[in-house]
Amino acid sequence: MPWPALSECYRFVDWSWYQNKGPAGLYRPFDVARFCAEHPEFDGAVLRFVWPNGAVDKHYAHYYDGWMAENKIVMGYGWPNPTKSAVSVVQDWKRALGERIPKVIWGDWEEASTFEGKTKGQLTSHMRALYDAKKTYLQDVVHGEYSRAGWLDQRIEALAEIRAYLWWLAHWIYPPPDFKDQAEQINELDVLLPIDNNFTPYRGKVILIPVEKVKGWQGSSRGKIVPRGTSDMGYMLRSFVDPIYNGGTPPPPAPEKAIVEVKATVTQGNAEIVYG
Repeated sequence: MPWPALSECYRFVDWSWYQNKGPAGLYRPFDVARFCAEHPEFDGAVLRFVWPNGAVDKHYAHYYDGWMAENKIVMGYGWPNPTKSAVSVVQDWKRALGERIPKVIWGDWEEASTFEGKTKGQLTSHMRALYDAKKTYLQDVVHGEYSRAGWLDQRIEALAEIRAYLWWLAHWIYPPPDFKDQAEQINELDVLLPIDNNFTPYRGKVILIPVEKVKGWQGSSRGKIVPRGTSDMGYMLRSFVDPIYNGGTPPPPAPEKAIVEVKATVTQGNAEIVYG
């Protein structure tokens, strides 16, 4: 079964503090309105809100407000931390999110420093516990998981409950060592859809994930679409997004214009005329 055609997908970009490195190591957030004006082809963004150690992504609030103001689809992603309890991780997530809670949140499962030395069983157990904690302490949110195909098969056990999760998967068109040949603009990815293989949107079958549970595909990590650095680019299925967002989340209404009453008195001869 090939990945659905482009007409069945929304285009997404991934943003975080990481992409914003400027001169002398300074990090400055991008202007979201300007980006959207220059790149109207993107329908939404997945924003990182927390680091593996539980620290807040410094630019999350700026980007969340900016993308919401542009009436775009906003999702979030956070790093799990298997050195902490699942409940502690979710409490870190809640503090990082504050009042800016997107309708869809992905757990980012891939190589991270906190995963070093953990066995397949330990990582699988933590994934299950964290999923349950997210459903308990972050309600009214659609929860899914993100990773790379090969990483999952090597490090996560194919348990029935994990196979039932929703997944956003990264499998870039040109794997290492050909990173330099990855798509750099979203239109370069567009021409590759649909990918006609027998299972998934990526090249290579994943034993763990049923195809019907794949709701998004990250197709490149080399998008040259931002002023500094690169961004990941990919797609989310409309059939997944539309029931959740009803075609997009509208921005908050603009403040009503204040009505100021002004009166002026003008004397003409012996008469006074009042205007206003």
